[in-house]
Amino acid sequence: MSGRYLTVLCVLLAGMTVPLGCKSQVITVTVPSGPETGHPYSVLSYTSSATSPSGDSVAIRFDWGDGDTSAWSGWLPSGGAASDSHSWSVADTFLVRAQAKDADGHSSDWSNPLGVAIAATWTKTFGGTADDEGFAVVQAADHGYVVAGHTYSYGTGAGDIYVIKTDAGGSQVWSNTFGSDGYDAGYAVAATSDGYVIAGTSYNDGMGASNASLIKVDSSGNRVWGRSYGFLGADVAFAVQPTSDGGYILAGQTGFFSSGGSDVYLVKTDAEGNQLWYKNLGGPHNDVGRSVHQTGDGGYIILGETDTIGSGLSDMYLIKTDASGNQVWARTFGGGGHNHGYSVQIASDGGYILAGQTEGGAGGGDVYLVKTDASGNQVWAKTYGGSQTDGAHSIQRTADGGYIIAGMTASFGAGMFDVYLLKIDANGDTVWTRTYGGASSDVGDAVQVTSDGGYIVSGMTSSYGAGGNDVWLIKTDAQGEVKP
Repeated sequence: MSGRYLTVLCVLLAGMTVPLGCKSQVITVTVPSGPETGHPYSVLSYTSSATSPSGDSVAIRFDWGDGDTSAWSGWLPSGGAASDSHSWSVADTFLVRAQAKDADGHSSDWSNPLGVAIAATWTKTFGGTADDEGFAVVQAADHGYVVAGHTYSYGTGAGDIYVIKTDAGGSQVWSNTFGSDGYDAGYAVAATSDGYVIAGTSYNDGMGASNASLIKVDSSGNRVWGRSYGFLGADVAFAVQPTSDGGYILAGQTGFFSSGGSDVYLVKTDAEGNQLWYKNLGGPHNDVGRSVHQTGDGGYIILGETDTIGSGLSDMYLIKTDASGNQVWARTFGGGGHNHGYSVQIASDGGYILAGQTEGGAGGGDVYLVKTDASGNQVWAKTYGGSQTDGAHSIQRTADGGYIIAGMTASFGAGMFDVYLLKIDANGDTVWTRTYGGASSDVGDAVQVTSDGGYIVSGMTSSYGAGGNDVWLIKTDAQGEVKP
C-alpha cells in the first residue's frame, strides 16, 4: 500500500484501537555523527541518515543548538545520508540534532542529540630542536592567528624570520621562513586587506650590516615583496602599524647617522613598502623605539627607552611626532636603575598607557605601567610583581576600559620564568593575574584581545615542545583561564 493511501487510512481509523500498520509511517533519523569537540569559528561537519518505511525519498536538516537550523538537504533515497557544516562563535556545549521528511510531507521527530563541546582555550608549540620564538601575534580574518618571530630550527640555520598561520583552534595551516646567511628575525606583524606585513631585521650580505626590514606576504604566506631600510650600522624595526594613507610606520633602532650610540628609528613607507621618509630621534647616547601608533592628528606616538635624558641608567622614553616624523615633545619615566619601555597604546581618554619594566619596584625588576594624558604628562604609575624579576612586554586595551598585559615572571608560577598575564582596570588596579609554564623558562612576548573576548599570547617556552626554545601560543578565555 502506498504511503499516500496509508496516511488517509490512518486518519479514517484514528479512533480505532488497531492502527492497521500506521506506525510504519514513522520516519527514522539517526543521531548526527561528527566531531564532539571543537573551537570557536572552526567549521565542523556532521552526517545523519534517514529511512522512510514506504521507500519514499527523504531530506534531512540539522538543528545546531545555537538557534540556527540548516536548510533541508536535497532529496535522498530512503536510507541515504546527508552532511552539513557549521561553526560556533562562542565556547559552550551545543546539542546537534537531525530531522527528516519524506516526499509525501511526513516529518520525523528530532533525533537524539550529539553533544558538541566548543572550547575557546588551548596551548600550542611550534618549532624544531633548536631555538624558536614568537615575538608578535595578530588574529586573522578567519579567526585563526598569525605569529611572527625567529627560528634556528628551519631555514638557513643562522636565524631566520619565522611566520606561522594557524586556524582558530591553533592547528598550523602554513609556515614560512625568510632570511639570509646572517641573523634575521620578525619582531612585529600586522594584518593587511590581502595578507600580512612582518617587520624586523635582516642581514645585508652586500653591506655586511643588518637592516630594518619589512616583508609582505599573501594570505598563504608567500612572499609578495621585501624591503630593507638603513645604512651601514645595525638597524632594526621592532614595530609596524598600518597608517591611514594605506602605508606603514615602523619604529626601531639605528646606529647610522645617529647623534650617539644609537637612535630611535622611525620609517614611513607607502603601501608597497617604499620608504617615504625616515627620522632619527634621540640624544648623544643609546636610544631605541619598540612600539608605535598613529595618533588622531596624523602624527605618531613612540615608546622605547633612553639613557640620554632621564635619571639613572635608562628611562622609559615616550616621543610624540607630527605627521612628518618631526618631534613635538618627548617625556621620560623612571627613577634609578634600568627602566624599559616595550609597548604603548592610546587610551580611551586620548592619553597613553605605557608598559615595560623597572628596577625601582619590589624585586630585581617589576612590571612597570605609566598612564599619561594626551601631552605625555604622568597621571599615574604603578608596579606589579614580587620579590624576583618580572616584566611586561605587551599591553592592549580591553572592551571594559581596562587593559591586558603580557610578560614574564620569576616571582610566581612553576619555573625559572613563567608567562605572566595581568588584567587591570582603567585605574591600574589589578583584576586578576595568571601564570603559564613549566619547570624551565617561559616568556610572553605579545598579547591581543580575540574576537570571542578572550586573549591570545605568543612567546617562548623551554618547558614544552620539540626542544630548545619553541614558539608558544596560548589561547585563554576572558578570565585568562586555559581549560581542557
